[in-house]
Amino acid sequence: MTASTPNTLCGLRMLAILTLSLTASACVPAHVKTVQTGATDDLEANDRAVLYHTSPAYYRNAPDCVIVAPMGGNSPAQLNAYVERNVARQLTGKVERVIDPLRRDRAAHELAYNLNHAEDFASFARHQRCGYAMNISLQGSGDQFAVIWSDKRVGVKMELIKVQNKQVLWRGAHVARRGNGGVPLSPLSVLTSAAAAVSFSTDQGVVYSIANDAVRRILTTLPDIR
Repeated sequence: MTASTPNTLCGLRMLAILTLSLTASACVPAHVKTVQTGATDDLEANDRAVLYHTSPAYYRNAPDCVIVAPMGGNSPAQLNAYVERNVARQLTGKVERVIDPLRRDRAAHELAYNLNHAEDFASFARHQRCGYAMNISLQGSGDQFAVIWSDKRVGVKMELIKVQNKQVLWRGAHVARRGNGGVPLSPLSVLTSAAAAVSFSTDQGVVYSIANDAVRRILTTLPDIR
């Protein structure tokens, strides 16, 4: 045994402890619990649960048509567009009529509406005879990288509102997470884990898949009133 072997083993143990602590916090159970919150509670997206609230008004005035509102914020335009399309696709299974981003943007362009302005959006909704909108925002998103472990997370928050008076009928929030790497048990496994972590951290397509996980989990809490 060389003099460097104890130091190598000690280093491997430290890497293993670090990896285990990261994976314990990064892994999301296959079945994420859902938590109904109060009407005025802050819905701060997290990875431990899908937080949501359904107003009694949702059942009294069940939405028959929902416009997927354009997303703002600092997130990449391509990611926003992907999330909007996924929300529209999954809403079609719960709402009778959905105005998806493609139809929304085409109609807004033809009618010269700027949907980022509240008055224009309200006029557009009246023209489309669609009185409800789904507002979407990304929050709590980011990356963690620790040589042998990489973790990505995407947070999504949604609010279903009545366009006429901005009343919130339903809202939900969640952070979906995913990671890759491994616990190093030998010098070779360190290289293997590091390679897997680097590959995962640079795979931008993973972010879209994680965003879809968050959207899907949140919308499971939206009541089906068709």
